[in-house]
Amino acid sequence: MIFLLISKNLKFIAERYNYDPNHNLRYQILKEIVEFYRIQELLILGCGIGVLEFILSDSVRCISVDIDPYKLYIAQEINSAKKNRTFIQSDIYEIKQKLKKKFPAILISEVLEHLEDDKSCIRVVKNLLKLNGLFILTVPNINRLTNKIRRYYGRKIQFMSNEHKKEYTYQQIIELLSVNGSRSFKKSLFTFDFPKRK
Repeated sequence: MIFLLISKNLKFIAERYNYDPNHNLRYQILKEIVEFYRIQELLILGCGIGVLEFILSDSVRCISVDIDPYKLYIAQEINSAKKNRTFIQSDIYEIKQKLKKKFPAILISEVLEHLEDDKSCIRVVKNLLKLNGLFILTVPNINRLTNKIRRYYGRKIQFMSNEHKKEYTYQQIIELLSVNGSRSFKKSLFTFDFPKRK
């Protein structure tokens, strides 16, 4: 019965969201990062429809936040048979007031580029992350291969989505992570590029 419920919910999602295979690859990579670092508790800011929570092991306690009530409804539905899942509707900038603790790991994946104030978001992360905690961040790379080719031929670069306020270079992310806080993040880089779908 539980399998049928999950299958029905995944069909419900597939009918409403045309997910790109590139997103699936990113979720798989994030899952492997969580497993590699043996994360037991994870704060996810901007969880969307809860796909990552669904593929993570029940042993990982996920506290997931999103501002969109419809996306949270879907996230709760597809994760209804999962253990250790908590979903909270909140603005990222105001979540600190709702959470009374710090977390060993925080994840923001493909969210920062949608925000007007990315610096304030990073401040929120610094305030919620335990000392020596792990911050996992993914953002679109403005210098991806397709944009390099466009520049070479004198064409205007493109964002991956019209909903993006900004896309980032490596240096911009390093600078963003270095501002507004007494402690800095240790940084490591992983990048992958995909062609834009037509």
